[in-house]
Amino acid sequence: MTPLEATLFVVAALVVVLLLRRALGSRTFDVSRFAGVLAPFNALRFGVRRALRFSRGVPRLVNEPKDSLFAYLDADARARAHAREAQLREAYALGALAGCSSRAAYRENLYVLDVLDAHVPADALEVEAEDSRVVVVDVGSKDFVYASALAAFARRRAGGPIALVGVELDGHVIYRDLRSRADHARAHASLAGDGVHYEVADFLAYQPPSPASLVTMFFPFVTRFALLQWGLPAREYRPEALLAHAAQMLAPDGVLLVVNHTHEERAALATLVQGVATLEEIASARLEGSLVDYGEDVPERTVTTLRRLA
Repeated sequence: MTPLEATLFVVAALVVVLLLRRALGSRTFDVSRFAGVLAPFNALRFGVRRALRFSRGVPRLVNEPKDSLFAYLDADARARAHAREAQLREAYALGALAGCSSRAAYRENLYVLDVLDAHVPADALEVEAEDSRVVVVDVGSKDFVYASALAAFARRRAGGPIALVGVELDGHVIYRDLRSRADHARAHASLAGDGVHYEVADFLAYQPPSPASLVTMFFPFVTRFALLQWGLPAREYRPEALLAHAAQMLAPDGVLLVVNHTHEERAALATLVQGVATLEEIASARLEGSLVDYGEDVPERTVTTLRRLA
């Protein structure tokens, strides 16, 4: 194959991938059985991203006014959302975040904080020794836009210093501003304050500095279709190992919080939990989404709280 032919092949492959990804996102045409077609293209693009490790440095976070934060809601729902925002902002000292974030980023942090506040048990981040740091690990952090929410929650519950790490396998995706996912994530981690870090790493090879009091997973890939649709290689589909590793790094009585997109993913998680003897499910609930402008588009979201057996 000549260089020109190779180039044309790659361009054609990328066009096919884009068309398939658009089809996979359709609500009227179920092509999940054909998702495996994406696997070789995902592997190629992932390998290129990992090899290049492209970075333009940490961007400056741009603030947007928050006066029209919930304009997408009707009057009654808007009033409730503003009241909840005020509660969370005061309780978790969100002034710095509110003054240095886009409206979308601020809403995402509010949403995550609301989930944590309601579904993490009150005793989950207790520390016995005064000089100990509470360890929190977030799995599949993407651009870590919600780092401030996780950090604020951990600090308030722990009443002291924290070590929060966001771990993301595919951190070298290039965004529209020609910065990488990791570039943006490090900006959000910096805004979140002391003790907050972001790692581009395979979670299955990661170990925290000490056992974690809390591990969070927002939309882990518990179905192969979701993983391929997101753009990862098929070889990275290891949900049993993912859950077992999270359980292994938890301290006794530590909490694993998992948020799933669909009922299918919630059912898959329940099956996976049965295979991890050290985990016990203590609660599961449907999530409401009024604090984010896409909430009504994901009516099947659920949150599951699990505890590591002592």
